[in-house]
Amino acid sequence: MNQSQIAAPSGTDLNLDTLLEVGSDSITTIVDSGVLFEGKLTVRDNKSVLISGAFKGTIESDGAVIVNAGAEIVGSIRARSVQVAGTVKRGAKDDVLDVAEVLVLAKGAKVFCDARYGNLKAEHGVVIAGSISPRDMPSEAPVESHGGTVVPMTGYAGSQ
Repeated sequence: MNQSQIAAPSGTDLNLDTLLEVGSDSITTIVDSGVLFEGKLTVRDNKSVLISGAFKGTIESDGAVIVNAGAEIVGSIRARSVQVAGTVKRGAKDDVLDVAEVLVLAKGAKVFCDARYGNLKAEHGVVIAGSISPRDMPSEAPVESHGGTVVPMTGYAGSQ
C-alpha cells in the first residue's frame, strides 16, 4: 500500500505526507475495512493508527490517527494529530475529538461530536455537528453549536 492510498480520500490529490507529515513506516496499528475493534487502543512512541474499518471505544496516540473514507469511529480520539475522511461520532456524552496539534478534515469527513484542535485544516464538503474550538480558546468563552453543514455562499455581491 503506498502513501497516497493510505492518506488520500478517493477523488482527492492529497497525501499523508502533505497533510500530517507522517510516513507509512510509522503506521503500526491498522484496523482494516471489514474489521470492528471495540475497546481502548493506546499507541505510544510517536507511532500512528490507520482506521479503515469500524472502531468503538477510545483511541489515544502520541502520533497520528488517520480515519479513512468509509471508516467509522464511535467514541473518543485523543492524539497529537488527526486526519478524518470518514466518520467520527460521539458514543457517550463525554466523547470528544481532542487533537494537540493538527486536525485535518478531508472532503467527505463527518464529525458528530465536540472537537478541540491546535490547528485546523478543512476541505469543502466537511460536515460538523458539535462544538469545535481551538485548544487555546479561553475556557470562559461560551461556544454554542447548532450542528449543520457549511456550504459556500452564492448570490452575494462579489461572488462571481
